[in-house]
Amino acid sequence: MGLAASSDGYHIDERLPLPVFSPLNECENEGCEDPRLTLLDGSLIMSYTAFGIHSQHRVYQIGLTSINVTDFLARRWQWGEKLLAFPGIHNKDAVIFP
Repeated sequence: MGLAASSDGYHIDERLPLPVFSPLNECENEGCEDPRLTLLDGSLIMSYTAFGIHSQHRVYQIGLTSINVTDFLARRWQWGEKLLAFPGIHNKDAVIFP
């Protein structure tokens, strides 16, 4: 997943050349998409869709991770542990409500 910024919502002012979040494990070997961030106690909690291939079947699951707001704003992409919220459950829709 990448990062782009726009001051008016129409024109891209900046787009980083490298991803700020990348697939790292077997559960995400086909990629990550649809990030949704929620601010909670000084951290951004991110839910996302994790895609993977398991036993020759494409599997999509809800992934969760977090990053400290200070690190996010400073562009230090130090995401926390990646968790599958509901292992084995095929779902693409998740959001965390504070």
